[in-house]
Formats: sequence, C-alpha cells, structure tokens
Amino acid sequence: MPSPQSKEELQTLLGMLNFLSKYIPKLSSKNKPLRDLTKASDFRWETNHEASMKEIKSCISENLAFFNHKCKVVKLKVDASKHGLGLGP
Repeated sequence: MPSPQSKEELQTLLGMLNFLSKYIPKLSSKNKPLRDLTKASDFRWETNHEASMKEIKSCISENLAFFNHKCKVVKLKVDASKHGLGLGP
C-alpha cells in the first residue's frame, strides 16, 4: 500500500481504513495525523504521517496473520452495478 500523493488519495485511504476499523484497535488515535492532514489547506506528507501509516499497516498485517489460507474453498456470489455491490452466500 503506497503512501497517498494527494488529499483525494488520502480520503480514499481513510475510507478503506474505516471499513477495516474492526480489525484495527484504537484506529481513531492512530489515524489522527492522517485525518488532520485532510483538514490542512495544502497536502504535505511528512514523517509523522508515514509513522501513522506504518503503525496502521502493522495492525492490519498482524490480524491477517491468523487467516488460514489452507482452509477449504469458499465460494462467493457477487453482483455489481453502477448503484452498488452485492454479496450472497
């Protein structure tokens, strides 16, 4: 996951992190520097933003470490349109 290069990319990243929030303990305190950057008038990615990003990536990868990729095959039925996405059993 590369570092965002613009405010729009950062907002996309924050949206994705919000989706993954149940896997990231104390997300609101960890992503505060990133949220503050969206409020700034000009976008400047600095070391504190990079540190926040690394900490969040670490939390995500630790949780994914418990995923058993050798388990049986899982089949998903999905549907997509211009109005949304759908997932069924």
